[in-house]
Amino acid sequence: GSAVVSASANQRCLVKNAVQSLSWRTDVFELDAATDGHVCFILAEELLEHHGLIERFGIDLVVLRRFLSSLEAQYGSNPYHNSVHAADVMLGVHLFLVRFNLRSRLTEEQLLAALLAALVHDFNHPGTNNAHECKVISRRAILHSDQSVLEHHHLASAFELMRHRELNVLRCLSPTQYSEVRTLMIDMVLHTDLAKHFDFVQQLESWQYRGYAAFKEAESRAASFKSVATAGTDANLSTPRSSRADVRPDLLRASSIAG
Repeated sequence: GSAVVSASANQRCLVKNAVQSLSWRTDVFELDAATDGHVCFILAEELLEHHGLIERFGIDLVVLRRFLSSLEAQYGSNPYHNSVHAADVMLGVHLFLVRFNLRSRLTEEQLLAALLAALVHDFNHPGTNNAHECKVISRRAILHSDQSVLEHHHLASAFELMRHRELNVLRCLSPTQYSEVRTLMIDMVLHTDLAKHFDFVQQLESWQYRGYAAFKEAESRAASFKSVATAGTDANLSTPRSSRADVRPDLLRASSIAG
């Protein structure tokens, strides 16, 4: 397995400040440089701690750090879909949850699933897209029957990693909790497929005109959860500084209404 990452108190403090700042202008590349290439590892642990999930579920810190170290090391060297991008999207999900008051709309299982889904959503990315995978009839396309090929691949790769007991960050969950979190993670990562993404964006935008009162409790909660996946990938913090502050304001307004 991969060596467990060692992070200094100063590096952890830098990441903690970024989490608490709630700023869309956080430069994840600067954070990665300041953490010696380990922003994904440090940020993931910090966010789970920040939202009280380590204590709530009794997550074993030794297992968590082994898992995060292995995930970061195996994320791949793809120029875009790499561990920095994973950290970027995870932080975006956190900002979206807190700044648009969706945190209170989610159960703790949903919150855990949302953060972990953001973390693994591009794990082991081959640098292609779904259209290419299907066109060349790749092994991945055959395995996943041409349906959201890469999204299924990212999920399968991440859960394969967790099959190792020493890396299974979810082993602290009850069977019922595990089933729920896994199902939610699958649903969330599959919604990052652009074939589904834009349909859901349109649905979110339509909610601006319906308002919260139009929803039943369960429907509103589900809508809030799925909107995190959509906005988390849309509100990409690695976009140029000049455009970060105004990322999809229409989408964010609609999602805040749904939440």
